[in-house]
Amino acid sequence: MTDGNYRSRNGRKEEVRPIYGYEYDYSASAVWNMIRNKAEIIELRNNGSFAAAELLIDCEIFEKRYLTPEQRSLIEYVYVRGYETKKAAKLLGISTIGAEKILQSIYRTLKAAIR
Repeated sequence: MTDGNYRSRNGRKEEVRPIYGYEYDYSASAVWNMIRNKAEIIELRNNGSFAAAELLIDCEIFEKRYLTPEQRSLIEYVYVRGYETKKAAKLLGISTIGAEKILQSIYRTLKAAIR
């Protein structure tokens, strides 16, 4: 049985952790995985998950440290708000092809920065 961010196990409370395989391994692929699942992580945080709150903070630190403002804006529109790339591109005043190239560059940027 779960109660917010905790569940009862063998008569004691235990924090429920998200099952994404992050395990706080901040490789480029782990950060990319967090970015692509950012809406879910936000939802978990909003439902009281301390682990999700930690992941979200760490994810945003990596984004601000290594990604351009354009990359971060597209992350917000595509991976947080769930917009199609075409709509996100229109809102940002760029071409759809340009937006797709920027999205594709995110993992490469992270891989070059995080070793």
